[in-house]
Amino acid sequence: MLIPFDNLRIAPSLGWAAVSPYFFFASAVLFVLWRPREFAANFLRVKVNRAILLQGLVFLSFLSYLAFGLEPGLVGLTAFKLLLGLGLLVSFSYVIFLVQADERRGQRISRKLISMLAASYLLAVLCGLAQYLAILGWGPALPFDLVFARFYPEKVQFSFTEPSFVSLHVLGIIVPTVLILAPARSRARTLLLACGVLLLLISIVSGSSLRALVDCALFGSGLLLILPSRKKIKAVSAMVCGLAIFLALPSNRLVERVESVLSGEGVADPSALIRKFRSEAALYGMVEHPLSAAIGFGFGNSGQAIESGFDKAYQNMPTSIDLDEIEQLRVRQDGLTYSMHVKLLAEHGLLGYLLLLLMLFDRRRKILFFATFVVYLQFDSYAFYTLWLYIAARIFDRARDEHFVRTVRRAA
Repeated sequence: MLIPFDNLRIAPSLGWAAVSPYFFFASAVLFVLWRPREFAANFLRVKVNRAILLQGLVFLSFLSYLAFGLEPGLVGLTAFKLLLGLGLLVSFSYVIFLVQADERRGQRISRKLISMLAASYLLAVLCGLAQYLAILGWGPALPFDLVFARFYPEKVQFSFTEPSFVSLHVLGIIVPTVLILAPARSRARTLLLACGVLLLLISIVSGSSLRALVDCALFGSGLLLILPSRKKIKAVSAMVCGLAIFLALPSNRLVERVESVLSGEGVADPSALIRKFRSEAALYGMVEHPLSAAIGFGFGNSGQAIESGFDKAYQNMPTSIDLDEIEQLRVRQDGLTYSMHVKLLAEHGLLGYLLLLLMLFDRRRKILFFATFVVYLQFDSYAFYTLWLYIAARIFDRARDEHFVRTVRRAA
């Protein structure tokens, strides 16, 4: 119920102000204590090839620590986030275990969970509609700032920490959850998918998230490459219809933002500038230490990569804006790169990054793998849900590509 509400003041983190991961972790602990046999059967039995690849990652980090040292605080914080992500995997897998153990009971559990998620996302959509009407001057400005950890009065952010998190929820939570738990048609599933469409539509039309448009374009392009040839005509038709809707409902703010980015002025956005700086600093840090390009700085050590490339990346920053927040990174390093791909390269190097892709790629779930790939292009938390939902789908053999095609056809 709390997954769509990741912008609460009671959250311990402001970067991604979510509270759900802590409940999932508590649930996972209870599962391990209550059903140790099921836990051991599902998680302690690892295939030999994946075990070897995982040992390779551990060995690379060990070499990196010897070569570059480590920051115990950052390594511990990253390990904590990884544990929170594993908590989701374990607790969600327990749900799938119940679903598969008894078909009739499993259908009831799936419907209940999808209904809960659909109701929660419907509330998020209603929050966004209220915000959009207030921005247009057609409705009262509700006191969202009293509830939200972060509030952007000129952008529609729904109930998310950032307006740009829309595509994370649609591609990273709604799509995999529907594929894993709700392959059959139901009113709850239809409502959940409709909420996903409304989230994207409102966000793009209002000009609140250019990232939502970019992520949709990337995911749609990937589908054209992945889907069988006989399905591509329908996919292209759906994309053309979607584009026609967006063109029929033009947003001056969206047009202005696109023109700003194309003209090279988009970096004037302070948030985008900081994200760009962090990723560039990490990559420059790898250039400064060629060995790290191969083996990385070690698990949790992306902060050292940013520190090493700080001065080089700083030279590229425009002098026309306030750089105080970037200057603070010299003394308050947190290792955030805002791109999981950059983070993995900084921590594990090219060798480790390729090992991880080998571990994660599944030719039977190319669509879900690509959605996961797109989600983490501009997000880097190990505690976020998408990766762990993908792993759960693999463990329990759910959400194959043919399930996705069938779900889209039935929804249409």
